Amino acid sequence: MPKPPLPLIRGSGNLEFDQGKTFAKYTERTAFERPLTSGVAYAVRVLQSEREQFEKQQGWSIKRMDTLEQNPVHEDDYVADALEPSPIHEEYAPVIFA
Repeated sequence: MPKPPLPLIRGSGNLEFDQGKTFAKYTERTAFERPLTSGVAYAVRVLQSEREQFEKQQGWSIKRMDTLEQNPVHEDDYVADALEPSPIHEEYAPVIFA
């Protein structure tokens, strides 16, 4: 039985692979190769012109990760909603956890 085609999305006028779905399928199929890993993360390239569409698709906004205070954040203390939105840049590389 042939494999179904990879999901495609339209972005910047070109057809591109839907990186999120493709990556999720890959991590699911290869989880046995990472028995001690509790999760996997990847970053996607998002241009300023694509930011609004990306944030709507993900259901969250790209946040600013740099602060004047460089204190380590403990998992229990981390509140994503408390972070301010990223200022306007030419491109972003938001991290997505799978």
